[in-house]
Amino acid sequence: MPARLPEPGFVYFDLDDTILDHRKAEKRALADVRVQHSDILGTFNKKTIEDVYHEGNVKLWHQYGAGEITKPQLQRKRFEYLLDGLAIKGVNPDKMGAYYIERYTHYWDYIEGAEQAFFQIAEKYPVGVLTNGFAKTQHKKLAQFATMRDKLASIVVSEEFGYMKPHPKLFAYAAEQAETPPENIVYVGDSMHSDVKGGQQAGWTVIWYAPQTEEAPANVHHARNWDDVTSFLI
Repeated sequence: MPARLPEPGFVYFDLDDTILDHRKAEKRALADVRVQHSDILGTFNKKTIEDVYHEGNVKLWHQYGAGEITKPQLQRKRFEYLLDGLAIKGVNPDKMGAYYIERYTHYWDYIEGAEQAFFQIAEKYPVGVLTNGFAKTQHKKLAQFATMRDKLASIVVSEEFGYMKPHPKLFAYAAEQAETPPENIVYVGDSMHSDVKGGQQAGWTVIWYAPQTEEAPANVHHARNWDDVTSFLI
């Protein structure tokens, strides 16, 4: 069982793949895209489509975070990347992307154990969300989970501020919004690049939520499940 951390003044959470299961929603939406476009995608298995899409999407988000591409370019290019990766020609990526986004909204749900743990932690500490997603989508998610949203003392969406995690200005802004010194903030997130490195560079204590990872760096508080998260904090 993880050793309990000193009591924080504020706890921030990442949203996607930390509290909410983005990857599951992504896979289900892509499965719907495969059915919708079965004439061109039906010969590919689900995992191939998921892997090609995910690889391209991760690269594009890094480019977007670095200011190398715009939001509309990211939204278009991720399906261009999928189609190119599967050697499919003559298909409109915009229509495919629009259908994916519509289906994606139907599959939002908590990660196993996250709902109960979140509310336990929120009963003890002021809490907030710090997320990199597009503002419109992230606020829709929070509206769907209104009971959770109503517990949040701070909601920081990178697109609304102009910098993405792990940029130090975003973490500094989030600390200001929490009205808490950086050394008194605990942050729970799944990304080593965006959450762990960004939080540590900002002087926050970070809990790395990484169920699929057996070993973590010595300077990282590693949670393999949400019971581990609550053990660190309660």
